[in-house]
Amino acid sequence: MRIIATGLALFLISAAPAPSPPFKQFVIAAPSVGSVVEVTPGEEFYVETIVEAQPAYRLARPFKSSMAGGMGLPFGFAIDETLLVYKGKSQDQDWSYYIPQNGGFRAYHGLLGNLIHPGDTVGLRIDRGGNKEWFVDLSVHYGMPTIWSRPVKEKDPGLTLVEGPAPDLKNAEVKRLVYLGVEQGRMRIRYEWIQHGYVPQRDEFSFPVDPQGRGQGGVKGAEFSVVAGPVKAKFVVTKGISDAVAPPPRPEPESERAVPVV
Repeated sequence: MRIIATGLALFLISAAPAPSPPFKQFVIAAPSVGSVVEVTPGEEFYVETIVEAQPAYRLARPFKSSMAGGMGLPFGFAIDETLLVYKGKSQDQDWSYYIPQNGGFRAYHGLLGNLIHPGDTVGLRIDRGGNKEWFVDLSVHYGMPTIWSRPVKEKDPGLTLVEGPAPDLKNAEVKRLVYLGVEQGRMRIRYEWIQHGYVPQRDEFSFPVDPQGRGQGGVKGAEFSVVAGPVKAKFVVTKGISDAVAPPPRPEPESERAVPVV
């Protein structure tokens, strides 16, 4: 039982890769393969968003417990929501952190009452060796980096590794095809690959079209046909960039969510 002077709120790297084991990816295509899309030069006609499902831990049941705080004095904590989702790693990469969804946690003291301020968190953390601890991050409450923790005990509710909800799409990997127009009987296409933390990749390709503006092409695995007019062009993508395009996982139904402990 100890205080760690590396506050979770300060040092989490939320965009860090999920720890092993790996979880499957979902590829969201827009528009869907086989549909007709009309664009003008400079507009994208096909986009794939690659979403990697994150790990999570399912707690067997909600529970309440306690751990030692300042001067070794105990305080209570509770986890009311049983799905603990991955939030990131500590700056030294030694700990992976998981917290309940929707603020489903509490920390309290018999005399001081509620200890949680907005930005404080309660949950599970796991080190490189697989050792599990419950943690309470009260960095906001104390106004300085402060994390209390205790090991997960055999008598605590069981934890099962599961596939968690998809991460925020704003940092997802994106591959797209952009129509650049027709010049001298050839349609020009730009391929763009964008991923958070990397320099965007852009390549241009060209394919012949007949006098009526009809043509076919293939870029990075994608296959498509086009009918290009003086201003607009109609595309049909017949094969996506990725081999499999699937919808992302559905959110957990309300009926399956845990009932808070009171």
